[in-house]
Amino acid sequence: MNRSDIETELDFPMGIVAINAFISRMEDEKSEIELLYQISMERKDKVGFHAAWILEKLCEKEPAYALFFIRPLMNDFNRFINKSTIRQYAKLLSNLLKLKNKNRLFEDLNEVLENENPIHIIEACFEQLIDSKTRFSVKQMCCEVLLHYKDKEIWIKEELQAFTEQLAHQTQPSARAFRKRLLKVLY
Repeated sequence: MNRSDIETELDFPMGIVAINAFISRMEDEKSEIELLYQISMERKDKVGFHAAWILEKLCEKEPAYALFFIRPLMNDFNRFINKSTIRQYAKLLSNLLKLKNKNRLFEDLNEVLENENPIHIIEACFEQLIDSKTRFSVKQMCCEVLLHYKDKEIWIKEELQAFTEQLAHQTQPSARAFRKRLLKVLY
């Protein structure tokens, strides 16, 4: 498929069935995986979000596919504008970091996650936590990512503790439940 065809397909409403069909057509196509990442980076609308969602689901199925775009993602994470795209990539990163901590990633991907500087990821996640326009689901995924770095930098843990205080004033049941979970992890 060429870029135009992919963007046209991504411009239509997509559910998990369409996502899975897209994934099954493109597995093992490094060029299409890299193209999806570029589209997610360049497009600030639902096309970009759909591209990120497909990549997140692809890597959920097989984490090794992340090797095709993980380095640029770690460097570009603070440049994304689309909140839904940020949520999907934060979810992807959180899942990869969980697998890394459980020693369930193969060596090449583990090495990238260990050696790449996470500063852009950390900065972008905190920007989302501070932004009052950011939906809770995005903040939650960003917190999940930050939890993986809390032991490397003490200030991250302190900021997350402060964030739990903000969650205390939320009326959403999901925010209260997440606050409770965060408190268990942080204290």
